[in-house]
Parts: sequence; structure tokens; C-alpha cells
Amino acid sequence: MKKKTKIILVISTVLVVTLVATGFILSQKNNNKDLLFVEVELTTLKEEVSTTGRVKAAKAVDLGFETSGKISNVYVKVAEEVKQGDILIALSNAELKANLLQYQANYQTEQAVLNELLKGDREEDIALSKTKVNNAENTLENEKNEAKVALDNIYEDTPEIIQTAYTKIDDGLNKQIDEFFTNGSTQNPKLSFQTADSQAGINVEAQRVLSNTALLDFKIVLDLKQENQTDYDSALLKAEDCLNVVQGLLNTLSLALNNSANLSQTTLSTYKGYLTTARTNISQELTNVNTQKQGLLTQKAQNQSAISTAQNTLATAQGELAIKLAGPTEEQVQAQIAKVNSSLANVKSIEAKIEKTIIRSPFDGIITKISAREGEIISANVPLVSVISKAKFEIETNIPEVDIAKIKIGNEARVTLDAYTASDIFSAFVSQIDLSETIIEGVSTYKTILQFTTQDEKIRPGMTANLDILTAQKDNILAIPTRTIITKNGSKTVNLLNQGGTIEERRIEIGMRSSDGKTEILSGLSQGDKVITSY
Repeated sequence: MKKKTKIILVISTVLVVTLVATGFILSQKNNNKDLLFVEVELTTLKEEVSTTGRVKAAKAVDLGFETSGKISNVYVKVAEEVKQGDILIALSNAELKANLLQYQANYQTEQAVLNELLKGDREEDIALSKTKVNNAENTLENEKNEAKVALDNIYEDTPEIIQTAYTKIDDGLNKQIDEFFTNGSTQNPKLSFQTADSQAGINVEAQRVLSNTALLDFKIVLDLKQENQTDYDSALLKAEDCLNVVQGLLNTLSLALNNSANLSQTTLSTYKGYLTTARTNISQELTNVNTQKQGLLTQKAQNQSAISTAQNTLATAQGELAIKLAGPTEEQVQAQIAKVNSSLANVKSIEAKIEKTIIRSPFDGIITKISAREGEIISANVPLVSVISKAKFEIETNIPEVDIAKIKIGNEARVTLDAYTASDIFSAFVSQIDLSETIIEGVSTYKTILQFTTQDEKIRPGMTANLDILTAQKDNILAIPTRTIITKNGSKTVNLLNQGGTIEERRIEIGMRSSDGKTEILSGLSQGDKVITSY
């Protein structure tokens, strides 16, 4: 009985909770149905600067050039009607135009480089770089092989040169001049004849000992098996050393022989013949050894140069490939952007200079005076042409500095006059903006002149004019009332009413604000979305 009671209580509790929750949800949905909202729609936004001014009689303007120069063309005559922007007078500017073409070409080139940089390298370019790397690797391997073959060819002659040098040295010491000494092959050789040059006699005996030792050392090296090019280089050095020692001996021996004291003429002639043969042989072998050494050094230098060049070419190709594979760095992109901006600045600068060689009509008007002739050299700031507005009246107003940057020559304006009702609307356009400021009540303002588009008899000088100057217009853009936008933590949000009746806070990005209280939506909303205006 108790168990059944507990089950009934649990079921009753669940039913009660469910009914309460359902009632709450239905209540919320019914409440959301009463919310006020607007749908996001495509519209046209206009940005306007509103100000007041005063109607005044139109004035003539005197126009001249900011710089001196030669007048190339006078395009108008006195009493001729002109439109705003028409060219009246021009100075010679051929050089400036040539510079402009050059700067424009530079700009296009730098822009093309930037475009290529941002696009990255094509597969064809990467494949070409890989081919360059492969070719450079093959070239390096070929250079190494050719270097080895060339050096091996020279080294092939080295054993014979070394052996011949040894043979000639041995022949000179132990055959050609053997009779010049007693005990010539020992450590105590003596001259076999007397010489009047005692110092030469002493020196030649000492040099014979050195020559014997050098020849013995040479023989030891020669008997060793030369297994590599380093061994042959050592043998050549040993041969050179031995030849120099023996050559010194023969030179000293010539001095001693020339001063001999006890030799017959026949013996002296014979000895000189032996000595000449020995000296000639030694000199020739020394030349052969030095020529071989120089040939090896030259070939090694050529090999090293060719291999180094091939290695550098390979390193360059590998570096270019690595760069292409890695793509441009941020620094490279920014550097190229700087070049583009710099070249564009040059273009704008030249265009500004060219524009200063042209006088244009600031408004629709009539030419009243011309004091310029083609070919004449004129100075800066000299009035050359006078223009008076066709309109009888114009509007003068002062635009605050916060708005002046928005206004440009030619901007259209909607005008109402205090003397008439708001339904009497006149049209005007901005024709002139002063470059210097005028301080009014502590605020910097800029005097701006507007011309009426059409004449109307209702317009009188001195009337107060209310101006709405159109400074920007965007068509077919998403927009919502500015009052629906909420600023939270530096971000812009709106409250969105979803189809299910729920409310969603949506983050948005905004653009231009219009004069009629609407704001452009750049992102975050779509056409047809319902934005809550009030609860």
C-alpha cells in the first residue's frame, strides 16, 4: 500500500513540473511575439554635411600659375563660355610628361613584381630550379673527374723525371768529377789538384760531403715506393734540394779549377769538359724538376678554381631553389610594397606638378580677360585670365575642420532658403574651397563657395541658406537603424530575433553612417534578419 502511494506522488510531481515549464516557455514565446524589430534590407546610404551660409552676388576670379614657365597653349577667348574643369591656359610640360611616363612604367614594374611575389613561384619555375641544381651537381662531379684525370696525366711523368734527376746527379758526382777528388765518396774528400783559390778549395771539399749526403738521402726516398701524389711531391722536393746542393758544388768547383796551379793544359781542358757536362746535366734536370713542380702547381690551381666555381654555382642554384620552395618572406613582401608605394608617390608627385602647368576653370562661367600669349615666358602668381560665374548668385559658407576633409570640389548640395518654405528646394555644387583657415569663435573653418545649378528669380543676395552637401553615397548595401547598435567591450553588437522566437546577441562590423540615422553593415548580418529595436 505504501509502495503504490510513493509511485503516485512521484508521477504527480513530474506532471506539475512539466506543466510549469511548458507554461513558462509558452509565456516567453508569447512575450517575444510582442517585440519590435526591423528587417535588414538593401538600401542607399547618403553621407551629408549640413551647414548654413549666405547668398551673395557671384564674383570674378583672376587665375595664374603657381610656377613660371613658357605658355604652350591658350585655349579660350574673351567672352567665351567655359565649363567647370575646362582647360584655359597651359604651360610647356613635355619634360614632366616624359618623367610621368617613366615613373608610371616604374610603378607598373614594381606592381608586377609584387603581384608575382604574392602569387609565389610557379611549378614550372620550381622545376627549372631543380633542373639547375641537378645540372650544377653534374657539372661539379665532371669538374672533379676532369681535374683528377688532368693531374694524374701530369703525375705520370714524375717517376721518370725523378729517376733521371738521380741518374744525372750520380753521374755528375761519381763519374764526371770523380777524378777531381781523392776519397770522393767518403766523409773526407780531398781535391786531386792544387788551386790558388784556397777558400774555393776548402768550400768545394765541404760541398762534396754535403752532395754525397744529399744523394744518399735522395736514394733513400727513391727506393721507397711512391703510393700517392703526396709521395711524388716529396720526391720532387728531395730531387730539387739535391740538385741545388750539387749545382752549388759544381759552381764552386769551377772556381777552384779556373785557379788550378799544377794541372797540365791537357788535363785542365779534360777536367773542364767533364765539369761542363756535369753542370749542363744538373742544370737541365733542375729545370725539368722545377717545370714539373710548376706544372703540378698550375694544374692544382686550375682544378681548384674550376671546382670552386662549380661549387659556387651549385650553392647558388640550391639557394634559389630553397627560396622558391619557401616562398616570399613577410619582410620581402613589405619591402616590395614599400617600393610600389614609393613609385606610386613619384607618379602622384609628377601628376601634381603637371596639373600646376594647367589653369582650369573653377566653375561654369564666362572669360572676361586674357593677358597671355602662346610662346610667352611668364612669372609665377601673375594673373593671366579672368572668369566670372554665369550664375548671378553664389553661396558662401564656412565649413568646420571636422567636416572639411569630406568635402570635394563638385560635391552636390541641397539648398533651402529661410525666406521660403522647406518644400522650396534649390540645387548647388561646391565650386571653391579656401586652403587657409578662418577662425570663427575659436574654431578653425574653411570658406567654401557653392554655385547654384540653375538660376531662379526667388534667389536674392543676403538670404540665409541651409545646405546639405552630399559627400558620399553607397547604393545596394545592407543597413540598419544606428540606434539598434550596441557598443559592448569595444565591439558592435545587435539583438537578433530568430525564427524560433529566441533572442541572439550578434557581433557585427559597421561601415558608413548616413545622415538619416542608418549605418552600413559590413559583416554579421544578412538581408531579412530581424534586428530588435525595443522590448
